[in-house]
Amino acid sequence: MITQKKYLNLIGLLMALIIGVLFLPGLSHAAVTVEGKFDFGEVEVGTSKPATLSISNPDSNDKISFLQLQNICGENDGGFSISPEVSPPIELPEYININYAPLSEVSCLGILVIETVEGGTARVMLRGTGVATQEITIDGILSFFNTCVDDGILEGYVPDKSGKKRSADKITKGNGSDKLAENRLNALRNMIGMAGNLIDSEKNDEACGQLEAVNKKMDGLNTPGSSKDFVKGSAVKELAGMVQELMGTLGCK
Repeated sequence: MITQKKYLNLIGLLMALIIGVLFLPGLSHAAVTVEGKFDFGEVEVGTSKPATLSISNPDSNDKISFLQLQNICGENDGGFSISPEVSPPIELPEYININYAPLSEVSCLGILVIETVEGGTARVMLRGTGVATQEITIDGILSFFNTCVDDGILEGYVPDKSGKKRSADKITKGNGSDKLAENRLNALRNMIGMAGNLIDSEKNDEACGQLEAVNKKMDGLNTPGSSKDFVKGSAVKELAGMVQELMGTLGCK
């Protein structure tokens, strides 16, 4: 299997070099031009990634006489598709939707050929690579959590009203507020770890309740100034998304 993947990747690389030379932009007729970025990068197997190909032509009366998409991928690999699917001759559209949907872990190439009645030609190179679906786990969430803390994009959050029963002097002196923020950060980390323990014990219903509690500590749905959120930073949204995805995997209601 590994040898086969290496072979397919090598074939893909060779085809990319060959096609890249054959279809340099300078070899296309100037009568029709296309715009867009069509290196789809890595896309998880079983998902898809869209892109839009913008088309322009100085002759508004021109029509597409030939439109063909050819996939150079592994057998049954899914690959690229275009929409709307039409049969030439057709009016020159302003754009064509392209979708990449890999079904296996292999690099995929594609060529979209567009020819017009007036002789305009464009050959568009497409690239994409299917990668394994990344399963969300508690260990993965905790690793992301700790990395974000180290990078300074996730930190403890202390609402203004948390110190209303203490004097302003006590709040501003020393690092009391910083300590409370650190405690909240650690508390959320521990809650996530506890959910992991429950999952390991096959107590999924209790784990769902724990993950829901974690989610509520960073959903930002409370009134500003009295928020119960435990963390803040640019990583909060992605962290919450990981927790919600795990809840979906567990079948939480």
